[in-house]
Amino acid sequence: MLFSNVIEFTRLLISLDTVNPPGNEAVAAELTGTLLKENGFKLTNIPYGSNRHHLVAEKGCDSGKPILIFTGHFDTVPLGAKEWTVDPFGGETIDGKIYGRGSSDMKGGVAAMVGAAINAFAETEPQCGVKLLFTADEETGCKGAGHLVQQLSLQEEVIGIVVGEPTANVPVIGQKGGLYLKVTTSGKTAHSSMPHLGDNAIYKAAKAILKAEQFEFNVVEDDLLGFSTINVGRMQGGLNLNSVPDY
Repeated sequence: MLFSNVIEFTRLLISLDTVNPPGNEAVAAELTGTLLKENGFKLTNIPYGSNRHHLVAEKGCDSGKPILIFTGHFDTVPLGAKEWTVDPFGGETIDGKIYGRGSSDMKGGVAAMVGAAINAFAETEPQCGVKLLFTADEETGCKGAGHLVQQLSLQEEVIGIVVGEPTANVPVIGQKGGLYLKVTTSGKTAHSSMPHLGDNAIYKAAKAILKAEQFEFNVVEDDLLGFSTINVGRMQGGLNLNSVPDY
């Protein structure tokens, strides 16, 4: 029987708070695993941390045929500081769109891949085995995927990997890499009434950030991925208002 409840399953996943940090992806992995097990998939849960684990599900992978991998993640980014106009965990449908944290990135993708994997075996045996790799801790730098690779040994021939990240429903064959940098500036502390006696580390950081904003990579635009980009995502410094920060 074809699995036709992808939208409802997406809403169920959205209802689970897997904001990272802390993640708490285990509940989403258990819900997904239950559905896949009911449809004949063999499950492996790989622990990652407290209330966190990866889910590996497979079917038809012991036949000697090559396998196709579907992969995604259960965690989401935080809700942000601005108040939502809808329940971020409600999965409400408005004008044909599902609203909620992770609806696009990527609980909708997870639900779609689960549905596709189940339906692949619904009528005839596919020409390859199917393996699903769903990870914890993607949003903080794909740390979960790195951990899973260390725990997993793929013996089968892999003919392709489908990643369920949102791409406006247009299949793409690559993505930008990421380089994450942490910059520290140091100075000399002093009382705020005599800042000339100190060396303000925040001013140094601010100057560097303004230069980063104007940074030019001087590279040719990639036909698929466009130009390289840069973003300053977080900064912190100082201890109080009445002293010159030295860090």
